[in-house]
Amino acid sequence: MKEKIMHSDSIYLIGDLHLVCQDYALTKDNYTHLDRPESFAIISDGCSSCADVDVGARIATCVLAKTLSASRYDDYYNPFNISNLSYEIVGKLIELGFSREAANASLVYAFTCGKYIHAEAIGDGFVIVKYKNGNIKAVKLDYTENTPLYPSYFSNESWEKYFLCVPQKLVITLYYINDGEKTVETQDAIAAKFDFRQLGFPAKREDIEFVLVASDGLGTFYKQENGDTVLYNTIELIRKICDIKSTMGKFVQRKVRKVIAELAKDGYKHYDDISVAGIYLG
Repeated sequence: MKEKIMHSDSIYLIGDLHLVCQDYALTKDNYTHLDRPESFAIISDGCSSCADVDVGARIATCVLAKTLSASRYDDYYNPFNISNLSYEIVGKLIELGFSREAANASLVYAFTCGKYIHAEAIGDGFVIVKYKNGNIKAVKLDYTENTPLYPSYFSNESWEKYFLCVPQKLVITLYYINDGEKTVETQDAIAAKFDFRQLGFPAKREDIEFVLVASDGLGTFYKQENGDTVLYNTIELIRKICDIKSTMGKFVQRKVRKVIAELAKDGYKHYDDISVAGIYLG
């Protein structure tokens, strides 16, 4: 019976090519407010070329967590203002003596409310859904010029103008287990948030076993073979991550560590930091 109780879990791990982990992950379960998220899962992925983004990723995650906990929702609408979120993240970093660029970190998150679960992203990363019928659907968000839309850009007019001048698109890659991979380049990166509505969110909780959000580091498992760099197949990786035998306790931590250990036996390691957070829906 315990496995039927909705709960969440998360993990973040340093990549092979990093000296400090610039990802962060956080989850929370809250059963006291019916009009607020009962559970949320957040990951943040700091830009590796910016100073102190390990601190920025953590502060961005905590500010978003506070915002989600304090906001009121109905089944289809998330009312918080991205500019307000941005100003608070940057303001806290500056107050602590860090520069504005420390806030250059993607945020990918999911939260439940009432009969539905929502997923959104400000920047790049993955959202993975395991349905109760066994189907798996995942989406990866990338930017063609590797310049994600960080929330920090909306606290500074010149930064926002710079981003809007970059000639790039938001690339949406859909993964359907057993159906291969499809890439769509129709979503313009000007949008402040990508809320996954065209991918079926908000989704009915009764149809879903669990939802995972992850940084793009999940797609960076590689090995050297005959002098070449070989990346691990993303669809097969998603399949492995979703093969969760028990959803009790630290289910995300157990599964991610197990997959990493299995891939290491075949010579694979992840060169980028990885963060994964999930909600089991019961």
